[in-house]
Amino acid sequence: MVQSRIGGMGFLLGVVVFSAPAAKSLDVLQSGTPSSISDTRQVVSGSGGQFGFQIRANYVTSDGPGTHVTTPGVDEFGLDHDGVGDLLFSDTSGGVFRCSGSLIGDGQYILSAAHCFTDDFGTQTVTSASFALDTPSGTVVANASTIDIHPLWNGDFFNGHDVAVLTLDTPISLPGVPIYELNRIFGNEIGVESVKVGFGTSGDGITGGTIASGTKRIGLNEYEDDGLGTDPITGNTNGLGINNNDLVLTYDFDSNFANRNDLNGNDADHDAFDFFFGVSDLGFGDDEVGAAPGDSGGATFIDDNGNLVIAGITSYGLRLNDITDGSSSDVDGVLNSSWGEFGVDTRVSAPVILSFIDSIIPEPGTAGLVFVGGGLALFRRRSAHV
Repeated sequence: MVQSRIGGMGFLLGVVVFSAPAAKSLDVLQSGTPSSISDTRQVVSGSGGQFGFQIRANYVTSDGPGTHVTTPGVDEFGLDHDGVGDLLFSDTSGGVFRCSGSLIGDGQYILSAAHCFTDDFGTQTVTSASFALDTPSGTVVANASTIDIHPLWNGDFFNGHDVAVLTLDTPISLPGVPIYELNRIFGNEIGVESVKVGFGTSGDGITGGTIASGTKRIGLNEYEDDGLGTDPITGNTNGLGINNNDLVLTYDFDSNFANRNDLNGNDADHDAFDFFFGVSDLGFGDDEVGAAPGDSGGATFIDDNGNLVIAGITSYGLRLNDITDGSSSDVDGVLNSSWGEFGVDTRVSAPVILSFIDSIIPEPGTAGLVFVGGGLALFRRRSAHV
């Protein structure tokens, strides 16, 4: 997560370039890269419609580097975050990578993003991962030996289906460690406060992700639209090339202050939805966050009748420019999880996403709970893995 000097998280994603209406260019970031390891998922550039785009992926905050760090056993924004863990794994290239994941089902399953475990074409390159949870008693580590990727995931972020379910060797069932429920109400996600959690790169809203990943951070944002393949106001196609708008949820990383000067001394609020679509919302002040590399697969929670449920899975990020004059909501002109960029999550409530997750996890009552045993290790504090 990247933090800004004012407050908020942000994440970095993969990049692709198209041409789109209203003469804007687009940078798309994919979230799933570790902090201290080079990202093997190179920036991809292309063109289409009226946008230029890039794809790549973490969390950044608004109130300064190093903030919004969580403490095991201490709820933040009403969320018991101890069920969100750190995923570490190697792929066929031998590189070590980090993503984020959340406990679901009966505690034997982890919800994450498909792109963490595949190449640019959706071919699986990772077969196992370690999952670490920080608890008040220490760090619990379990191994995931089965990784199920959505069958329609093909490596194209604009095509959606960026979801994976990992099966642990041994279920995690510890007092005080939550197992999260999924949002099953399609359409209740937009315009409400959401809580975002991840282990990605951090920093601040002015410079983006500059601090190594591996620390769990938490903050607020809100979804302002589904996919940007259509204009949020008119509903008309805007040329971003997003094929499955209903499978994703989109938010932006606001600087939160309408009169705060940007790096060039200009009076700008860095509200991406307002700048490009006329939808104004300055966010959550110092608690505003955006995703960055390492946050991929992390969960976004919304309230469902007093229960915080997983509504989104961190997938990728976007940066737009007006190609006629180069103007943008982005504070620094670089796709790096800074203020004025967009973030996109996989939409858990989409039927094709829910049905995939439900196909992996047994119905309630069909699998007995197993308490933590020899398959899990407990440590006082995890040392750096990457």
